[in-house]
Amino acid sequence: MTRTAPLLAGALSVASLLLMLLISNPVDADPQEYKALIIISDYEGTDDHELEKGIAFHDYLIKNGYHDDEIIFLTSEDVACMDDNVTIENINEAFQWLIDEGKQKTDVNVYISDNSHNIHTQSYYQFSDGTVNCSDIVSWIDQIDYNTLNYITLGNHSGWFGPQLVGENRVVISSMREHEESFVDRFNITRSLEDPTADTDCDGKVSFVEAFYKEEQLLIRYDQHPVLWCP
Repeated sequence: MTRTAPLLAGALSVASLLLMLLISNPVDADPQEYKALIIISDYEGTDDHELEKGIAFHDYLIKNGYHDDEIIFLTSEDVACMDDNVTIENINEAFQWLIDEGKQKTDVNVYISDNSHNIHTQSYYQFSDGTVNCSDIVSWIDQIDYNTLNYITLGNHSGWFGPQLVGENRVVISSMREHEESFVDRFNITRSLEDPTADTDCDGKVSFVEAFYKEEQLLIRYDQHPVLWCP
């Protein structure tokens, strides 16, 4: 009895540990997943400044848990992170990829720059081979299964898109107001995402909302007014 008791106690201890591990990490639980779509417009030529910001955002995602195969980068310029040319067909396919691959635990980031327009209350993006209506983007995003979704749209009049894209667990950010124009779009979400001083709740990480407010402060002197929509 004196030898059996310790063995039994040890076995029970191991069994309890395994049970706790199964409860905290169930075998069939979906792991955290990431998906991102970055589009840099080629309408009337690619803006080098916007391309640099798009690349910086791509690199930020890679440094924060994303893999190359979890990001689609569309641009017409020959850069290392480019996946394909920015065409209407490729944009459609990229959003379909988000729809097909999205899961309840997927964090999604959509980053589009720039050339947004509005005619008679119809908002759209202009690319060299055609346009993509905001209504189509809203329809696609509504079909994505996600945990959180950040939608960043840059360029003149980019504020047109925000009210239409508002939804549950979505953060929508535009670099300017609806009627605003600027020769240089100084909004750079990556700059503030990487700035520790933007972490206002002191939790050790900068959220997209915190980064927005940091950018808003930085752009006051340039009279540029980014806009935020979130739950």
